[in-house]
Amino acid sequence: MSIVISHGDKGGVGKSLLICAYIDYRMNHEGFNSEKLVVLDADPRNADVFRMFDGYLPQVERVNLAAKEDWMKFVDRIQSEKDKGYDYIISMPAGVGAILSKEGAKFGDYVELLGHEITMFWTIDRMPDSVNLLKRAMFDIGSKVKQMILVKNQFFGTADSFSRWDSSYLRKLFLLGGGIEANLPELHEWVIDEVIGNQLDEADVKQILLRQGAISSSEAAISGTHRTIPFSALLNRVELRLTLRGEMEEWLRKVDSFFAEIDMQVQVKNRKARQVSETQPKNTKRTTP
Repeated sequence: MSIVISHGDKGGVGKSLLICAYIDYRMNHEGFNSEKLVVLDADPRNADVFRMFDGYLPQVERVNLAAKEDWMKFVDRIQSEKDKGYDYIISMPAGVGAILSKEGAKFGDYVELLGHEITMFWTIDRMPDSVNLLKRAMFDIGSKVKQMILVKNQFFGTADSFSRWDSSYLRKLFLLGGGIEANLPELHEWVIDEVIGNQLDEADVKQILLRQGAISSSEAAISGTHRTIPFSALLNRVELRLTLRGEMEEWLRKVDSFFAEIDMQVQVKNRKARQVSETQPKNTKRTTP
């Protein structure tokens, strides 16, 4: 059983995009059982993961993980649901690093006792704070994470343009500890605007403008939707424009290869770890004559 966490501890790096793409990837692969997956959106202000998958998966919830008691309740929940064999996916908000630094190690100990392994995606941009925040997370909770995956979001530039990360000693330490690097394919901002950004919840804004006489009552009555839908489900819409469909299909093919490569690297790493473990001499108890 697994707990997959999407983190980065700052806004705008693509944490939600990454985990939405990951969930979409899992939904569309053989053997996926939606009844065994729990998706938790811990972002109190912009629950875009919840908006995308609510109604498409049976267990999608908004949660609060901002305080110690919230993490305690989460552990209690995992314990109560242990026999159900759930995997959990958590979308973390920006700025959660402080509480995770305090509670993360203990959380890791608890979930290990309950039979869960933690995988953490850490998405970065090209700025130095992305590297500094990762350093803190590695030092505070890195030992409790089974697999950490550093994701370069190529929306901010090509993979070789992340020079601060590439030249850092933290990268050397990260790779030495078994971390995996991956390059998230760029999703063009125009496509993001079309798929996500233009689906705004502006009913309250319209009412303010209406009271100020800035828009007409008929314009205020036009309803928009604040829902998004999974990327692959978007392709099933007949009315989807040809250019948008083409861009989404190409990006999803790249994303499929992106996650397949990560899966392969994790499998190779785990196989090597098992081989090393099998060659280690087994401890035997001495008997007193």
